[in-house]
Amino acid sequence: MAHPYSTPQKLALKCIQTRLIQKAGSFVRRGFKITIDTQHTSTVCALTDGSRAIYHKKNGSYPEFEEGASYILKNCTLSDRHGRLCLLVGRSTLKFRTAPLKISEEAERAAVELIHPPSYSATGEEEDLFSRSGYLSLLGKVEKIQKVRMTMSDIPVLDLKMKCGERLLDVSLWRDEALSELHEGDNVHISHMRATILASGNAKLQSSNYTTIKIEEVEPVEQEVEVVGVTEIDDNCHLLTADDEIFVVPSEHYCGSIDDLIMELPMKIIVNHVNKRVVSVQTVN
Repeated sequence: MAHPYSTPQKLALKCIQTRLIQKAGSFVRRGFKITIDTQHTSTVCALTDGSRAIYHKKNGSYPEFEEGASYILKNCTLSDRHGRLCLLVGRSTLKFRTAPLKISEEAERAAVELIHPPSYSATGEEEDLFSRSGYLSLLGKVEKIQKVRMTMSDIPVLDLKMKCGERLLDVSLWRDEALSELHEGDNVHISHMRATILASGNAKLQSSNYTTIKIEEVEPVEQEVEVVGVTEIDDNCHLLTADDEIFVVPSEHYCGSIDDLIMELPMKIIVNHVNKRVVSVQTVN
């Protein structure tokens, strides 16, 4: 087996692009909610020596290398232990700025893909969806969503079912993405997921460190309803109407006591909502 580390006498390279990454370091459960406890900030650099794409990561908000600049390094180490070539910079490393290196577009693109990997745009209905390698992105509708759960290692996971075309897909969002404000009925674009087959044989899409979530903006609908029942779940007020519909009022949109509200039932109100998620309430004169 080849040694995973190498120490070139001299390494000339160019920094093609940098990226700031802010992710949760740890999570905590407070009451009914799981929240971020600590934050971790790091910077990554996409480097190349013209023939090899090289990855570098550093803790903090300031990258080790300047975007677009070329360098000559001495006393550095390269490692491919984690499936990609990584640059390790230590106290003895000497870093010299040098004249701009001529780098091909292909080499620059390969370097950028280390910190911004491509994600195939899928429809969700492909027959080979779960046999594809790499990352994929999907646009679909949230059909069913479960409560966020915590793993034994205190990592939050949000399981949901996403409808893409005529196909219903199981999706698990991990870590920061598990805390996204997603609701049933939302049209959402999720990038950089991995298609996996679990030990049980079930197929599932899983988020990655590169996943981004974008919820399609929808204009609120105004509707007059007659409220006949109320309850409080996870700090949110749930309203039951005479038409057997359930509307969720987030805690930031209501105040006071549920008991006081019960004394006024039944009552007619006008709600502005998105997929039964209330954004404002008006009383009916």
